[in-house]
Amino acid sequence: MKNNFNKYFSTYFIIKLITYIIMQNILFIMILGKLSVDLDDDITWVVVIVLLIVLISVFFLFTYTSAKTVTKFRRNDLLIKKDTPHNYFKIKAILTSVSFSLNDLFLHFKFREHLLLAYNEGVRKISMLNSSNSTYRNKLLNDLEMLKGKYYKCSVAIVIAIMLFHLVGGLFSARTMVGKYYDAERVH
Repeated sequence: MKNNFNKYFSTYFIIKLITYIIMQNILFIMILGKLSVDLDDDITWVVVIVLLIVLISVFFLFTYTSAKTVTKFRRNDLLIKKDTPHNYFKIKAILTSVSFSLNDLFLHFKFREHLLLAYNEGVRKISMLNSSNSTYRNKLLNDLEMLKGKYYKCSVAIVIAIMLFHLVGGLFSARTMVGKYYDAERVH
């Protein structure tokens, strides 16, 4: 049992990574369910802030639980074999960063897909309610188009910011896990 840190932590890590990405996707899609493209209810900044909080919180929670597990496994006398802790955890950090970043792209396209559906529903409502007044209808449709553009810009800003956060955050997660590995070693 002494030299099985790699096996146990790698299994834990992959399962936890998949779990947290699924959790992130579920939370994200739940938030999308509340989103509508409505001229009377422009909640662009609320959406941006809530989505950033969700995406960043899930990543921090993942890093925190991974670091706690490193300490737990190390205190059970499990050792990293055939590699240095720095290299071992760097590979895990790269896997974390790439996985979360690819998921961010997936969520970005999901957001755009949902936004297009919400926009089409808004167009349908405006056209139906204002079928007799074409000037007013065109003004509302133009305003709705501008709102959709605002959401698109926000979605691009969110995905760039969050991907950078996940790429940089992955490197810090490696340092955290290496630190926890060595700190747990000193406790013995």
